[in-house]
Amino acid sequence: MTVRPSLPSDAAAIAAIEAQIFSDPWTEEDVRSTVEASYTLCFTAEDGGEIVGYVLTTSIPPEGEIRRIAVRRDKRRQGYGRRLLDVYLTAANERGVHTVFLEVRKQNAPAQALYQSFGFQATGLRRAYYRHPTDDACLMCYTR
Repeated sequence: MTVRPSLPSDAAAIAAIEAQIFSDPWTEEDVRSTVEASYTLCFTAEDGGEIVGYVLTTSIPPEGEIRRIAVRRDKRRQGYGRRLLDVYLTAANERGVHTVFLEVRKQNAPAQALYQSFGFQATGLRRAYYRHPTDDACLMCYTR
């Protein structure tokens, strides 16, 4: 497993994972513009040179927001999400980001457990935030 800073050339592969995972996927252009922005920290996980996961964030000290984090379905439960989150939080801290926010589907217990294992705490709820299927968003916050 390799985790490295995301490149604009990763956008097509990331968008393909987006389409597989999310009911409201980002486009290749959405991904590319995020990766290219100066106020973001984005990382890509590879297995044998193949992109299997990513984390896309906005990181403007002292705060950051995890906008997207995903691992291909066939590569889940193999430590990619944990490694991506660890690399991001370390890099964010080095950049002076000490508080990180995110939203996660209320029904996504495995993701919530991962975030809690890093010290994220639930801070609120947005009712019916997600569509297809409709679900609440749990707001979570991490403070270093």
